[in-house]
Amino acid sequence: MRMLKSVRGSVQAVDAAETGAKDIFARQGEPESAGVVVVSQSGETKDVMRVVNTAQEMGLICMSVVNAVGSQIARTTGLGVYLNAGRENAVASTKAFTTQVTVM
Repeated sequence: MRMLKSVRGSVQAVDAAETGAKDIFARQGEPESAGVVVVSQSGETKDVMRVVNTAQEMGLICMSVVNAVGSQIARTTGLGVYLNAGRENAVASTKAFTTQVTVM
């Protein structure tokens, strides 16, 4: 995954709020063959940030998909995609969700 050529093996989607290191990182002995893609509208979500920090401590590559340019998650991962959906004016984040689905 280091060069993002392809995904071999399995892909797992988990909710950051319910995640611990033992839940996501099953291949701890091979950090070069594993990675984490995190998705956050604000780029400041504490649960997602905790997952990023844990993954980086384990030597895994982290990529982020965020709407907020310069957010904490975007700065920490250093590798990612900005959605550029614009500011949300409602609780339901429809613009960001739609662009997240498009990017993924």
